[in-house]
Amino acid sequence: MKSLIKSLDQLVYQTSRTRTTCLSWKPPSITEALRISSVIPLSVPRKTTVDTTLQGYHIPEDTTVFANVWSLHHNPDIWDAPNDFRPQRFLDKDGKFVPPSADHFIPFGIGLRDCLGTSMTMVELHLVLARMLHTFKLENPPGCDLPSLEPGTQGLALGPKPFKFCAIKRHDV
Repeated sequence: MKSLIKSLDQLVYQTSRTRTTCLSWKPPSITEALRISSVIPLSVPRKTTVDTTLQGYHIPEDTTVFANVWSLHHNPDIWDAPNDFRPQRFLDKDGKFVPPSADHFIPFGIGLRDCLGTSMTMVELHLVLARMLHTFKLENPPGCDLPSLEPGTQGLALGPKPFKFCAIKRHDV
């Protein structure tokens, strides 16, 4: 988080030519947040159109199937330390963002019927995060545990466990 805030602060005072390098932590931080949270743990239901076999299991035609997004995003065979928040997993050795493989990262679904709002959501996430972290310093209140990365509310969508934080104004907007 400190790296992201530092890069946002630098951005405000940089020329447009150097702004891109100042934001190197924003895409990996957002990508990692989407991966670890897996807000929608199961994809929308699909139906098989033919009899098929998947990893040795027979799946008859017309069977309702769901992709387990949470399991994919927390698979230790794919992600090193999958329960740790590590945005650097999406940076190469030169600090440039490396998008995750499309078959390992599906926060908005997959295929022809993925989320129509993906592009708009990503733009909004970038704008809101940048504005929030530029305006406020977020701190853990004294005597409180850090927020858990384990899901709190469970159902169609996952939500965080209740937590507290302090938002301290850094700059006038």
